[in-house]
Amino acid sequence: MAAKRRPKKKAKPAKAPKKAKPAKAKKSVEASDKPGMPIEGALSIVTALLLVTAVVLVKYEHGVHYAEGMFADKYQASASK
Repeated sequence: MAAKRRPKKKAKPAKAPKKAKPAKAKKSVEASDKPGMPIEGALSIVTALLLVTAVVLVKYEHGVHYAEGMFADKYQASASK
């Protein structure tokens, strides 16, 4: 038995080209909505704390070893007992 021929399909009309979507703007790191302290603020606070700690430690050493400065009376009296 011979194969049956299928009727030819009509050609579909060409579709209109799709409209190009606008390119999405890339989000920058600076424009994020995350709240937080800027790095400059954090560094200034840490630097201030380290400077105050350094000054207090130097004054402590002067008071203990050389009997001068703001810790002179407190630590010199306890060391002589």
